[in-house]
Amino acid sequence: MIITTKTETKVLVVDDNDLVRRCLKKMLERNGFSVVDHCSGAAALNSNIDDVWLAILDVDMPHMTGLELSYLLKEFNSTIKIILFSAHNPLSVEDVKKAKADAFVKKEDDISSLMEKINSLT
Repeated sequence: MIITTKTETKVLVVDDNDLVRRCLKKMLERNGFSVVDHCSGAAALNSNIDDVWLAILDVDMPHMTGLELSYLLKEFNSTIKIILFSAHNPLSVEDVKKAKADAFVKKEDDISSLMEKINSLT
């Protein structure tokens, strides 16, 4: 995907923690991205995600983990970029690959680490 402006790129944020989800959404919008957010994997899969370029997924969610959602999103859209995001669950490289994700970022990392990871995927 060739990105001419960030506002042309839609980012999906899925996290069951409302505060984390809202903060991520605001940070991404301040950096010029269009953002759609959901509190669960099921809600994300039931929405219009055809034009999503990047998904940032919480790993530890009830009913459907971020790992499961990542795999399903890649099956639906093989070009979507996926960052797994977790405060509690360190992932191995194998876990990330199995979920077909592109990267893993710890929630406690500086927000600039997340932006660096996003920029590395463009």
